[in-house]
Amino acid sequence: MSITMIDQARIQAQMFVPLVGKLRVELGKERADTIAREALADIYRQFGARWWNARPGDNLSEKLIPLNELFKEGNALEWTTTMQTADIYAYDVTACKYAELFKEMGEPDIGFLMCCAQDYALVEGFGPGVELNRTQTIMQGGSRCDFQFRMRKA
Repeated sequence: MSITMIDQARIQAQMFVPLVGKLRVELGKERADTIAREALADIYRQFGARWWNARPGDNLSEKLIPLNELFKEGNALEWTTTMQTADIYAYDVTACKYAELFKEMGEPDIGFLMCCAQDYALVEGFGPGVELNRTQTIMQGGSRCDFQFRMRKA
């Protein structure tokens, strides 16, 4: 049985949001958020490494488009590609059900910790040859999420 990433996020949020809330009460917001972000980062970094290494070649777009499709399943994301070459893949997410989920829960900042902040850890798993730049997210109130992935020059 296959479950979409948005459904996984919905299930995980039911546990993650109360857990982070309790940690914030006990440890303070900054310390609790750091612990939560670091714990998830290890998981996303490992996922990123497995994803990257399972796909042959070095064409950035060819490796990342199927990953985006995975996170898009269930109409969870809408995006517009702004640049696509072998070394650059850029797109703007214009609708995000992940952000809607956490806004409905009243916890977009925990949603950012659980979802958006992990994009950088995921890319770390790709190895030192790939970088991600993003200046805004819908989860944090931006009009869009502006992703730009780039292969670093050797």
